[in-house]
Amino acid sequence: MSNDELSQLASDLVIAKSTEAKAKAKRIEIEETIAAKLKAPEDGSKSFEAGEYKVTIKNGLLYSCNVEDLDALDIEPALRPIKTERKFDPKGYKWLKENDSATFAKVAEVVTVKPAKVSVTVKERDK
Repeated sequence: MSNDELSQLASDLVIAKSTEAKAKAKRIEIEETIAAKLKAPEDGSKSFEAGEYKVTIKNGLLYSCNVEDLDALDIEPALRPIKTERKFDPKGYKWLKENDSATFAKVAEVVTVKPAKVSVTVKERDK
């Protein structure tokens, strides 16, 4: 690929990302206007008919708690709203690959690996 071709593609990408960012900002502004005018529910969803469109507003509440504070409460442990999540650890998988080839070989039999989406970042150079 020539330098001119790469420069043109980089320019096209910067313009596309700018257009995308402006469109996203406009979309969010419109969504917020609709939600305010239709009085979105505090937690849940509500649908409205609008000509040929069905407009659904969804809203929710985010809950958080310091688990240590919850553990300190004088309640039965079984009644504490705590969830333990078991997840695959890619970092540990890579560690096995580098440090324990026998275990890695066994684990690799049940792991699926597929390529992630390519990311390209373009920034203007300081002039």
